[in-house]
Amino acid sequence: MILKNKIIISGSVLGGASIVGGVTAGSIIGYRMNNHKNSDSEFSLKQFNKNKKYPSKKYNFEVEEANGSIAELKDSDLITNNRNVVDLVDFADINLFGISTSVQPFWDQLRLAMMCKGEVHFSQFVGNGIMSVDKDLFEKWLNNNRKENKDIDKKSCVYNYDRDFQDKRTIIKDFQKIIEQNPNKKINLWISSCELNYIRPYVELAGFNNVKLLCLNEANSIISSYESNFKKDIDEYLNNKAEFKFSDIKSGPTGWIPLSTMLTNVYFFFEETQGSKDFKNQGLKRIYTYSTNKDWKIKNDFFLVRDKDNKRIPFTENYFKITGQDWRVERDKVYSNQEKHGKKPKIIFLGGNHPEAEKNSLAHLISKYQDEYNIYYKGHPNFSIIDNWIENVVNEHQEIKYIDNIETTSLSNPVGKKVILKKDNIVCILNNQIQSEELTTNHSKDMKPLWFEKWATQDYHTGALNVIASKEGLNTKNDLIYTGIPILDPVDKKTVIGWRAASPKTEIDTSINNNLWDQYVAPYLAKLGE
Repeated sequence: MILKNKIIISGSVLGGASIVGGVTAGSIIGYRMNNHKNSDSEFSLKQFNKNKKYPSKKYNFEVEEANGSIAELKDSDLITNNRNVVDLVDFADINLFGISTSVQPFWDQLRLAMMCKGEVHFSQFVGNGIMSVDKDLFEKWLNNNRKENKDIDKKSCVYNYDRDFQDKRTIIKDFQKIIEQNPNKKINLWISSCELNYIRPYVELAGFNNVKLLCLNEANSIISSYESNFKKDIDEYLNNKAEFKFSDIKSGPTGWIPLSTMLTNVYFFFEETQGSKDFKNQGLKRIYTYSTNKDWKIKNDFFLVRDKDNKRIPFTENYFKITGQDWRVERDKVYSNQEKHGKKPKIIFLGGNHPEAEKNSLAHLISKYQDEYNIYYKGHPNFSIIDNWIENVVNEHQEIKYIDNIETTSLSNPVGKKVILKKDNIVCILNNQIQSEELTTNHSKDMKPLWFEKWATQDYHTGALNVIASKEGLNTKNDLIYTGIPILDPVDKKTVIGWRAASPKTEIDTSINNNLWDQYVAPYLAKLGE
């Protein structure tokens, strides 16, 4: 959703600038926030048509009826009260998982891969320690540790790709080889929908008769965050449907949306119930929610899945070693820090992808809360770049000069302040590669719990805030005490040209702050959990 700035920003610098949530700020949309996604790879209609002619067996979603007969599922019956997106993995003999450069789909695809009963081919970027698993350990686990494994020849494999690879067709060639070697096998290709902007030749693989392209959402708030963009792209498609071609699909966060209507074996899955309904009401086909239960997540099923030793997978040593992400290490770090620093209540600050804005936000939190709370910082998995600054400047108790983004009413005239972290205090840095829910919510009710009394975020639209409105943890929406608000360029409506911030009235009771909070943050929080 794009909200026009009416009263908060003054001066001609911004003019009609729009403010939007963190999606456009890059906190969840990987193709723009990651420089590995700046240029599109070309889709080849010639290769797509060639793949359509390849002699492969038609793949239909089929179920066994009560009388033992096999019936093809209608598109309208794919997701029901008794079937969610996880159940689709076992319709296929082989599940392929494309590269994901964004947090949520990477971990959801990993969970799906670990829940498969058949052959699995999982791809990932490696390097820089960003969203990757141990290739050898994961392959070993897939072939030897699943509770049920129909891949008797142990062909399951993990593919590593360099983040800077130039030939974006490399992964397509690898997957195409698998598909062509298995013409009689039913194959699911799972990707994040927005990766279609980055590696467009994924669509060429949908030309094969035995392949279904299953696209997860890039983030759980993508529809509402890009409401106007989606509307524009959908209207353009519907108004020119008869003449619309693949080449008419535009680059951007939403240009891919016509594909599931254009191709009968492409499916889009979203977590936003109302947004999905709106898409279908506009005539788009093969649009689904992850489940008919709006509160359901892929991780819900994953937490219940067991390995060959009948242990729940996400709590096994194998899982921690494969992912390298052991939330228990962070829990113990928090407990140790609390012992050393007075057992004050805790604030967790969830970062974004704008380092200077993060520094300003953290400085504000230090200035206002360091006497009352212990402060913890968890950077964004793709952009943890202020850790060294925290260690070498903040925790060394040097003076921090910062901009107060609450009091700054004009970007051309920022309000500057200074602060020093007191000698007895420290900002504790948590592992940015662990999902925030693992630190804030999923283990808040354990015997030895991990949670934080208060939250602060660099961007009020971050997907991490969705769990604050859920019943899974101990927090409520009232526990968000500070958040940033990105200001977008009024022309391209993509580039972040500045930041504002706000806190609830209970924290800062000024007209400037209250207007910001009421105009932008409060309406967004009100929708969470609906």
